[in-house]
Amino acid sequence: MAALLRDLRYAIRMLARSPGFTLIALLTLAIGTGANATVFGFVSALLLRPAPGVADPRSLAAIYTSDFSSGPYGDSSYPDFLSLQAGTSAFSGMAASQDDAIAVVRVQEAVERLRMESVSGGYFGVLGVSPEIGRLIGPGDTDPRAPPVAVIGYRLWERAFDANPAVLGTPLVVNGRSYTIVGVASRRFEGLDLGRAFEIWTPLIPPPVTPASRTSRGLSVVARLSPGASLREAQSQVSAVAERLARDYPDSNLGTLAAPDKARPMLMLQHTRMPPQFRGMVWTLGGIIMGAAALVLLIACANIASLLLSRAASRDREMAVRLALGAAPGRLVRQLLTESVLLGLAAGALGLLFALWTADLLPSFFPAEQARMLDTSVDMTTVGFVLAVGLASSVLFGLAPALQAATPSALAALRTGTGGLSDGRGRSRLRRTLVMAQVAVSVVLLVSAALLVQSLRNAVNADLGFTTRKAALASVELPDAEFNPAQGLAYYREAVARLQRLPGVEAAGLVRTLPLGLPSRRGFRIDGYEPRAGEDMELPVNIVSGGYFSAMGIQMLAGRTFDARDGTGGAPVAIVNDLLAARFFGGEAIGRAMTDSRGRRLEIVGVARTGTNVSVQEPPVPLVYYPLDQEYASRMT
Repeated sequence: MAALLRDLRYAIRMLARSPGFTLIALLTLAIGTGANATVFGFVSALLLRPAPGVADPRSLAAIYTSDFSSGPYGDSSYPDFLSLQAGTSAFSGMAASQDDAIAVVRVQEAVERLRMESVSGGYFGVLGVSPEIGRLIGPGDTDPRAPPVAVIGYRLWERAFDANPAVLGTPLVVNGRSYTIVGVASRRFEGLDLGRAFEIWTPLIPPPVTPASRTSRGLSVVARLSPGASLREAQSQVSAVAERLARDYPDSNLGTLAAPDKARPMLMLQHTRMPPQFRGMVWTLGGIIMGAAALVLLIACANIASLLLSRAASRDREMAVRLALGAAPGRLVRQLLTESVLLGLAAGALGLLFALWTADLLPSFFPAEQARMLDTSVDMTTVGFVLAVGLASSVLFGLAPALQAATPSALAALRTGTGGLSDGRGRSRLRRTLVMAQVAVSVVLLVSAALLVQSLRNAVNADLGFTTRKAALASVELPDAEFNPAQGLAYYREAVARLQRLPGVEAAGLVRTLPLGLPSRRGFRIDGYEPRAGEDMELPVNIVSGGYFSAMGIQMLAGRTFDARDGTGGAPVAIVNDLLAARFFGGEAIGRAMTDSRGRRLEIVGVARTGTNVSVQEPPVPLVYYPLDQEYASRMT
């Protein structure tokens, strides 16, 4: 320890003697280290950090019920949730929640659009979330006969009620229904998943038990592992439940498109804030960004190594004298590496300041609601990462110059007074190698950046089946308590008519779910089509007005769009995309019929061009369009 302290004192003195070199080296390394710290903090916020306000997040698990043809990470039905609760012992608690999306909320005299979630009675207990004031939703609140209660978020409490504790017992009107506020959630808790910040929680009332109950899947299930239980043991129990449900309820729990004769899988994963279907893509993107930042740091290290080699030439006589006096080469290497490590750690500290300054840079590219939930502040994990990067970069840029400076050939500098010319040739070769390495890595970065720009340009200009080049969006919420379907339809018609009369407006329409969103699904029977064993006949559906296709530039390939013939008193009709027409009707869908799960027989009056439905990465899916006049929705865009 004493020798290390001597090395540190000597290193500080030597660096202080060359303030110009030290400043340049620190700034160069700080930029490289800070870039890595900023990117790591962003990737950590996306993939590694648990939801704030949750107790022991490492023991939380998410349970998914596979869809027939839409992947393994589907939602669950309420009866399946009850079966999981009763059929597993590896969990100390299990809860279900349903994202009710945006609700129209009357807060005192103001009306706001807030995100609401319905939760089962044990939800907050499973998560270990504590109330700021009052109480949270409990099992008794989910009884259909219980008075309706609500828990509000801390931000809403501050914004609308001035953080007044007297808010308890205050009525809150949500979608026309009155709830009594019984508590305020913890200051830090806004929900489990990224991008969905909830401000109101209400009890999840069990739905009526019907034969179709198990096919109504819209719940997220989260569970907490019992002490000592492993993920493998819990997955085994969940799979056993899936096998039993497949035997007892084959209509809803048997088969997927790939394996129609096997039980529909139920998967359990350790809970993370990023949905599993997007996790691989985000890891890939994070790895690319981290790789680019690492290359920047590598260039900085090569630059500093070149500076150290140049500086070593001025210290040849010092090294030669120390070798002549009996110092071992290893001792000199240790001293020089101590200087490098000191530089690396000081640059790491500056890099942390850089990361603090730029922490909100990457989240600023996200929508405000999502950016708020991306905690990119510097935590102990980031500090540890920066410490490791500082030590690794110190060895990377300091080892070769240290070995070069402490070689016994440096004694020639003392004997001849030439400054070690023979050794200088070796340094010159090493410097040239470092310069070539910097140029090579810089070329890789430039080429990669050019390819990324080209890829983004291709993505922006890709044919998605619709166009938003000149589109403007506005969402509309019509509370059910204030608008019945007839009044709502009249409002929509008047709104679209006024928009179409505005100067410069070419087309206007309404849609329930925008492209690249997650449309709802509904079961269908297709006339003349015999499903394969276990084939999923739940298809994505959307609700649109007749002007939607023109406003979004979606081409009609056959038939017509919705018009006045398709009103509330007209025959039920639908428009399908050409992917559905090809799959079920051999491409000839006009005039054919399909019956939905509500028993309505729909005549197909149009075929629209298939576009990108869910995401740019995923293939298009069959889609059924309902006319708004026949399938009223209180929330449209």
